[in-house]
Amino acid sequence: MKDQLEPDLIWQMEEAQQLLELGKLQDALVLAMDVLWRELDQLREALDAIKGNLPPCGAEVPAAAPEVHPQSEFIWPDPPSRLLH
Repeated sequence: MKDQLEPDLIWQMEEAQQLLELGKLQDALVLAMDVLWRELDQLREALDAIKGNLPPCGAEVPAAAPEVHPQSEFIWPDPPSRLLH
């Protein structure tokens, strides 16, 4: 999977930004939605490829060994409460 947009998608997003700055909201949204739709298609293809490589449902998967984390010498305080007093 790619970490960045393809050059044509980058150009399309820049064009959408320019249209937005010119006040052409609908045209900008159409371009941006097209980019998002194409990215979604790429993600769907990647997920389909991942699903194709998974073992069949119900197949035994070896259990992972429990991770051992060494005890830290630092004691971190509890995060502050989000409640207002």
